[in-house]
Amino acid sequence: MTRFLLAVSAFVLMTTGAVHAQSFNCRYAKLPVEVAICEDPELRDMDSRMSRLFYELSPFDRDGEAGPQRRWIARRNDCGYNSDCIYRAYRRRIDQLGSYF
Repeated sequence: MTRFLLAVSAFVLMTTGAVHAQSFNCRYAKLPVEVAICEDPELRDMDSRMSRLFYELSPFDRDGEAGPQRRWIARRNDCGYNSDCIYRAYRRRIDQLGSYF
């Protein structure tokens, strides 16, 4: 029984990160920035990396980053369809979140 619970726990931990692989569903993309991200494989990858980093933060750090994350999303959204602007926004945010690890 203990081995079974350990195996189930390991499976849940391994698959939890996949739930947050992307910060939004491209099927429902409406904002210009979301459409631009969905149309660009590199930006989709950056969105997945940023989302993964955010959800891998400790609960304490994630709580501390909730406000900055909301502000970052608002600034990213201001980029509209400008893929260079979106790329720079993701690069900075990925670097910021990566500094926790």
